[in-house]
Amino acid sequence: MQSHSTAVDTGRERKAGLAQGVVLVSVTWLAVVAAGVLAPVLPQMADHFAGAPMLGLMIGFVATIPALAVALFSVPIGQMSDRIGARRILVIGMSGYGLAGILPLWLDSLPAIVVSRFVVGMFEAAVMTASTTLISLYFTGLQRDRWLAVQVASTNVMGVIVVLVGGLAGEHGWRAPFFAYAIAIVLLLPVVLVTYEPGRAPEAETGRFNAALAPSWVRLVALRCVLTFFVSVTVYTLIVQFGFLLVERGVSAPSTIGLGISFGAGGVALGSIANTAMLALSSRLRLAVSWLLIAVGLGIVALDASFFAMCLGALAAGLGAGCTVSTLLCITVADVPGALKGRATGAWTAAMFLGQFLNPPIFLLLGYLGGSHAGAFLLYAGICAAIAIAVGGRAVMAWRAPGLAR
Repeated sequence: MQSHSTAVDTGRERKAGLAQGVVLVSVTWLAVVAAGVLAPVLPQMADHFAGAPMLGLMIGFVATIPALAVALFSVPIGQMSDRIGARRILVIGMSGYGLAGILPLWLDSLPAIVVSRFVVGMFEAAVMTASTTLISLYFTGLQRDRWLAVQVASTNVMGVIVVLVGGLAGEHGWRAPFFAYAIAIVLLLPVVLVTYEPGRAPEAETGRFNAALAPSWVRLVALRCVLTFFVSVTVYTLIVQFGFLLVERGVSAPSTIGLGISFGAGGVALGSIANTAMLALSSRLRLAVSWLLIAVGLGIVALDASFFAMCLGALAAGLGAGCTVSTLLCITVADVPGALKGRATGAWTAAMFLGQFLNPPIFLLLGYLGGSHAGAFLLYAGICAAIAIAVGGRAVMAWRAPGLAR
């Protein structure tokens, strides 16, 4: 017990700066490597494993099962990081991510590759939860919000770059993009050299968690995780479902479909970047305006079949989604005690990746109810409009009662 206290005190003597912020932000880019680098070569993989049982389902799992693993393991990993230290979890996660990520270079069984992808997701959960927890512990106030906003913004920008890199690597075969996972091993050295386990709030040492675990705290995090789930569904609607809507409306050229998707994806990146310049504004106001943008943008996409209007609507929805993701991450980790930041971060990460994984079945259901892909977009725009009204109502209540939490 004494040795633990000494370690914590040592962490408190250090002060994080630019080096720690840059390294931890860079580490979070591993999430977009897992999500995007293989997308361009999935058809090649399908050709290579032609005739394999349940081929379509298995190829789909190659792309999506890491997100399921992240959703399943982020919360327990967050709890573990609160107990044994976020830095230790980060080092273990990066090591496992790199090793499991490159395994398909030598695997010739599609089920084995799917299993390796699930393991990648488990370690990705550790990387994402621990790195975000460390940022929230290293920095406070507006400085913490800026680093978290930079994390979201740079991750969205890297998402576009990673897809392009995956496509170029795919010219050398479907296995080539798996080399990208080795970047985790490269980043492991600066993580070991630069990061440290920070001190926690006194309740971490005295075990006084009861107040922090009060129902009000749980409800607050739960509400923000629900919003995070829906904005995650929105992001992947713009990236995945938008292409299917274009095809439904007669667009067949891959280059045109890619151009349309780039408006939504680019909007997400621009929205998260713009949010870094608006951190001084009330988070409630930013959320209300952002959800309104999402609802209006998706409504335009659903109701106007012209390519220009669809791209404009996707851009507006992307701007709102990018700002919303960044804002929700900042306020979720800011408003919990230091001793429980790992759990809050794990819950937020789980909600984000659960939305990614469940986006396809959600739109299958909405498409069935709406009668078409355009109908699905219109129904989801209605859901986002309801969220915008609810968030806006809370913003008005907070304005009338300034003592309310942000």
